[in-house]
Amino acid sequence: MRICRIIATGKIIEMQSHAAPGTLIANAVSAGFAANAVEESAVTQAEYESLLAASVPLADVIAAKQREINAACEAEIAAIRAGYPDSEVLSWPKQEQEARAFTANANAATPLLDALATARGITKAELAARIIVKADLFAGISGGIIGKRQALEDALNALPANATTADVAAIQW
Repeated sequence: MRICRIIATGKIIEMQSHAAPGTLIANAVSAGFAANAVEESAVTQAEYESLLAASVPLADVIAAKQREINAACEAEIAAIRAGYPDSEVLSWPKQEQEARAFTANANAATPLLDALATARGITKAELAARIIVKADLFAGISGGIIGKRQALEDALNALPANATTADVAAIQW
């Protein structure tokens, strides 16, 4: 297998599995590259794959790693919310706000808590206590997950300008 790369960047511009020596340089020149700006070499499949990976701009590798980290974070948060309908999850901030307001002042207006407690057949005080316990648990668990995501993002942002794809790959969820 033969490849042709731009000398200045290492970017692979062509690969042929059965090309005669010189063919890829001629193709590059025909495509507008200066002959002294490109190089052609014979490589193994493993070498080609390694060079191809290395020719991806580091910014693209970092962006892909950031997407991977964000997806892992979302998956862990989604696992916590599993079993709850989206409409209920959307009500969690309001539930918590009303539960904390009721706990601080039994006369606070709590229309959502009133409706939930009535529908469930439990007291508003019992419901408020349950909501606060769950909200505090969720805050602790999700905070750990989000903090981990932020720490990994910090690690990506702290990579030096001469970082390698291996440095990026070493940052793992």
